[in-house]
Amino acid sequence: MLYEGAIRFVGDAREAIRRGDVVARTNATRRALDIVTELQNTLNLKDGGEIASELDRLYSYMTTRLLDVTRGDAVAADEIAKLLSTLRDGFSQAGTPGVNAQAR
Repeated sequence: MLYEGAIRFVGDAREAIRRGDVVARTNATRRALDIVTELQNTLNLKDGGEIASELDRLYSYMTTRLLDVTRGDAVAADEIAKLLSTLRDGFSQAGTPGVNAQAR
């Protein structure tokens, strides 16, 4: 659900960039940033191994790119939406019974 929300807010920011609505762009970006920050803060870096470390790096990168969105960078918004969608889909598949068996 967090990924869905972040994707939606990044889309809202992208649309605000298109309209030239600075206030809406800033608000939507802030909400997406809040979600990415929460995702990063809940990582268990001590026990999560390489996956947690890589997610930490990816969330840090997304945070940097979200700052670009606040300045009106539509390409950054598209990039973040794609990254979030990939993560959402990956976690969704990881929780689906039989997916790992099918991949073998």
